[in-house]
Amino acid sequence: MTTELSEPVKPAVKRKRSRLRAFAVRVIVYGVLWEALCGVIAWQSVMPKRHYLKRNPSEQHLTYLSQSFKSADGTRLAAWIIPAASELTKEDHGRAPVVILCHGVDSTRESLLPQAKLLHEAGFAVFMFDFRARGESGGDRCTLGYRETEDLLAAVAEVKRERPGGNTVIGVLGQSQGAAVTLMAAGKCADIKAVCAESPYARLDHAVANHFYSLLGAAGPLLGMPTRLFGELLIEKNCSEISPLAAMPQIGSRPVLLIEDGADTLCPPAETQALLRSSGGHAQLLKVPGAGHIQASWVQPDTYRKTVLAFFKASLKPAP
Repeated sequence: MTTELSEPVKPAVKRKRSRLRAFAVRVIVYGVLWEALCGVIAWQSVMPKRHYLKRNPSEQHLTYLSQSFKSADGTRLAAWIIPAASELTKEDHGRAPVVILCHGVDSTRESLLPQAKLLHEAGFAVFMFDFRARGESGGDRCTLGYRETEDLLAAVAEVKRERPGGNTVIGVLGQSQGAAVTLMAAGKCADIKAVCAESPYARLDHAVANHFYSLLGAAGPLLGMPTRLFGELLIEKNCSEISPLAAMPQIGSRPVLLIEDGADTLCPPAETQALLRSSGGHAQLLKVPGAGHIQASWVQPDTYRKTVLAFFKASLKPAP
């Protein structure tokens, strides 16, 4: 019997197969590294960023109390209560309207001390707190507006519990993520009588896309989309469902002041305009050309002060 031997593989074919294997290995390695990078970026966005605050209301010559309260899931939240000047006398305690302040994603309540002073001097009481996983509050991660909406609703309940009479008048003021949260909470809670929101996103997926576009231009989705998917796993919510845009109709005819920062790239004017359209004509708009993200009070301080105070004075009246 004759056995036929196959022809040996030629050196050129061997080299080609070797190059293909090397290329495949590089693709796999780079893919794993790319996914790891996206996972790290996502975790960096939501990881706890807690620290003791360096400033407090006494810096603004404001009388205040420190306290803590719990969100719906039991997360402990740290807060300051600044009584209105009129409430420092016993007979007026609890009558002044309260404005709750909501900070941005990587900030704390101390960033809103100038707004606290502004509102206090206009006769309002102020309640300011750190969202979960920020400042002096507890929590194992930030959820970019999802669970933070529950934090604000818990703050509203705390304000009502602390003040006598059961007829507390409450407004909210927020910046960036805090602004988005004020709108989503107002859509769920009729106790919020007025909302001032500066630089909110219309939907969280918009904010993620805008962020990566500002960093990488047209290549933004290459990093942004996988990072978003990792982030959604971490916060246990689809970004498109974290939506102030969907909340606007639920606010109805309650007063809303939207502040549009004209040079904002993270939450650009298109986001504010979408929210304005969704309000059905009930929202007011303050445009601040040239202002970057949450920089309206720096670029046009007089206009900011007059507009915000006029809005809250018209929208929030003292309890009887």
